[in-house]
Amino acid sequence: MFAGRSAEVAKLHSVLSQTQAGNAEHFMIQGVRGIGKSSLLMVTLGLAVGTWKYKDESFKFLTASVDLHDDNTYVGILRSVARQLQKAAESSDPVKSAAKLTWGFVKRLEVAGVRYHAEADSVPDDEDEWLDELVDHIMAMAKVPGHDGVLIVIDEADKPPPDAHLGRFTKLLSEKLGRQRCDNVCLGLAGLPTLSRRLRDSHASSARIFEPLPLHPLTPNDCRQAVQLGLDHANETNSEKVAITDEAVELIADWSDGFPGIVQEFAYSAFGRDDDGVIDEQDVRDGATGGSGAYERLGERYFKELFYEQVQSDSYRLMLRFMSNTGTNWVKKEAIRQGTKLTPSIVTNGINALTSRELITPRPGVRGQYRLASRALATWINQFTKLPNT
Repeated sequence: MFAGRSAEVAKLHSVLSQTQAGNAEHFMIQGVRGIGKSSLLMVTLGLAVGTWKYKDESFKFLTASVDLHDDNTYVGILRSVARQLQKAAESSDPVKSAAKLTWGFVKRLEVAGVRYHAEADSVPDDEDEWLDELVDHIMAMAKVPGHDGVLIVIDEADKPPPDAHLGRFTKLLSEKLGRQRCDNVCLGLAGLPTLSRRLRDSHASSARIFEPLPLHPLTPNDCRQAVQLGLDHANETNSEKVAITDEAVELIADWSDGFPGIVQEFAYSAFGRDDDGVIDEQDVRDGATGGSGAYERLGERYFKELFYEQVQSDSYRLMLRFMSNTGTNWVKKEAIRQGTKLTPSIVTNGINALTSRELITPRPGVRGQYRLASRALATWINQFTKLPNT
């Protein structure tokens, strides 16, 4: 059940096709929370292993999928990639035999992540020697007959701290593979819009090795298709069939602002509230509010961290609450200052901070006007948050 992203899927198919032909390409998916980055990665993995076909073409890549965290180190990234490659090798005796990617290498990386003063013959003096050994294993896997190459995807790539040097890792990995004429290995990243900058902070030219794939909100038609795909699947598996009115579909598409994760929450909640076999506008409204409703779950999944952890200032949160009163209507900077009673400098700094965190959006072509990133975010802030002493 996957709707929209036809241009992105076509590009990712092209990247895999070029890599299969020995002209390795790499990609980087960027977008705000809930925009569908992880889902697109999952589709890419499906294309790579032949589960999904694109225009009747299929691939047979060996794949490794890694999720990064905010406590990853450089060696930790190496270890995560090695562990997933080892699992891929274990799934096939020919691959396992050719790659020789044993638990010994992974275990030595785990030891290296804790200490660097082990026996001289088991722990290299330089971290990049670990990367050299990892490259050797990747090359062996990429040369296994019957496969198109290797695809390594890294999700949540924006999370590791700067000293994990993800940009340096990706740049050196691609360069080392290129020097060895190993040209059928594709590397894919996914993360927030800050990912490009974080890569450049680690290695100035690292972001340039990736084909950029910025994700934007789905079109209204794509939102409608997503709802219908989910309902069709439910009707295939459940004995009691459920229909949905055109008005209910339009309301879900309108409220979601094109965010796939929000479409899913509104549709799922409306489906759960329906009791007569027809999802109507009232089911959508009832499913969105109340205990365990769509807004509450969206808060837990996306908004709460942004509002309470990413935003460190009560003044900035006050700005968000003021703007939430207008939904996603454009608000002038001066109106924010007057409505919050904050000083001009605090408002200016707050706008810069909130824009960088993708919480508010500047109006294209118009200076000094802003709005919240989504209607769902505005409603959640307005109904589910409060500031100290309020």
